[in-house]
Amino acid sequence: MAKISEIKSKIIEILATQSANILPDVCVKYGLDIGDTDESFKSKRAYIQKRLANKDNEFIISMARKVSEDYDVEILDNLPIGIDSKDSNILVFISHLTADTEYARILTEILVKIGLPYNSIFCSSIPGQGIPLGQGFPEKIKTSIISAKVVFFIFSQDFYKSIYCTNEMGAAWVLSKEIIPVLIPPIKPNDMKGFIDNSRYQAATINSESDLNEFYGQISRVFNLPILDFNQWDLIKKEGLTKLNALLETSIGQSFVAASVEKETLLTSLLKTNKLSDKEILMLAYILSSENRQFGVRWMQAGTVSEIEAWENKNSIPMVISTEYNKLIDNLVERSILIPTEYTDHNNPRKYTMPIELFDELKGLSKENKEKLRSVFKYFKQKI
Repeated sequence: MAKISEIKSKIIEILATQSANILPDVCVKYGLDIGDTDESFKSKRAYIQKRLANKDNEFIISMARKVSEDYDVEILDNLPIGIDSKDSNILVFISHLTADTEYARILTEILVKIGLPYNSIFCSSIPGQGIPLGQGFPEKIKTSIISAKVVFFIFSQDFYKSIYCTNEMGAAWVLSKEIIPVLIPPIKPNDMKGFIDNSRYQAATINSESDLNEFYGQISRVFNLPILDFNQWDLIKKEGLTKLNALLETSIGQSFVAASVEKETLLTSLLKTNKLSDKEILMLAYILSSENRQFGVRWMQAGTVSEIEAWENKNSIPMVISTEYNKLIDNLVERSILIPTEYTDHNNPRKYTMPIELFDELKGLSKENKEKLRSVFKYFKQKI
């Protein structure tokens, strides 16, 4: 009969075959605490052993099964008596649309890196965290949501169209679970419906740095996780935000493509029908020339306006964009040329961005439309 100490030794032996450069990431994958390569280079075995030391028997058994599958070796010849190897200790349940799987994956990565075991998270779209082969979907959903202490709902524009997601909302509410709503822009707290709305639950915007800080604190308290030092958490947070913002920008950009009518793109249509004012066209000329497609508002506004003023001075153009900045931003948002990508603690936009697909369209405008931009640019230049 295998002893836990023997199982740990086998895990260490297998994982120590990995390069010290990638060992920290490998360990995080299996739910072990984050570290750095300096420590793993000193001793790979000591690095792994230190992180296994504070794990309970159930975690070790579950991790051993996962390592066995990944490396095609047998670690568990026999299970110690009294240890249940079944996946019955789900701590976190993530409810989401299949279309939002990548957001759920990044959220899972963050949870694992701050200390939650990989196998304690249920996320139906992620291999190893969803429905095992041969097990019924409804029953697995039921047992997992009952077991979970915290339930995340990733709200996107089509979330409420899913009968499964709305069923999971009802179950979590009836079971009085700790619920954390996560919003994918442009969804706002007022868009939440039913019993799980902004009057009952404080929502987190998925790419808000301050919301991620609060989220980390809440999860750490609920599960009594070891507190990471500032630099560790800051690195995890920034990596997550980079991935989330890139994904968000791509997703919103794709929605523009999907919504295009008869393949006539947004900017082409607006320029063709003369729906843009000269000042709005000048703003497009600025974006094209400077390649700056991000615009801060509120406390982030000063830096952006300063960059625009420098551009206006360099090109001998009157202070048109800089002095009417807020009005022009509002106009471009209303025309869907800019979209909100960052929010304040009170869920008000603090940064707007031109989606990359729209920026690519701007760079690829026809000769005729680019001439419109040049003509407006020259018109304002002559007014100095």
